[in-house]
Amino acid sequence: IQEALQKGVKLTHKQKRIVKKLQANVMSSGPQRGGKRAAAATLPTVEQIAKKRRRDQQLRLRHDKKKAMEEARKGKEKWMKRQQAKAAQKGAKNRSFMIVKKSKSQRRSRPGRR
Repeated sequence: IQEALQKGVKLTHKQKRIVKKLQANVMSSGPQRGGKRAAAATLPTVEQIAKKRRRDQQLRLRHDKKKAMEEARKGKEKWMKRQQAKAAQKGAKNRSFMIVKKSKSQRRSRPGRR
């Protein structure tokens, strides 16, 4: 645009608006330096990335029946595992974790003797 302006080429309306911004120093043709604020405005946050991934996943599931069924199966397995863990916590302890006492007959025998 700057070259066309110097040569005197007729500009379009959009090009004229860009020239006006350049002359007002609102927009520079070189690299912009805005510090942390400019970088923060352009780079998405971790939460935004996660939200976008979840949204994309939901859209994929809506349009692909196989993926939707697979995701439902995984969710069901995860739910079942949680339910079993809850039931195990409320129930009796496993026998293998209980302390096993030796009987008196086993204590009397000495190793190596019959």
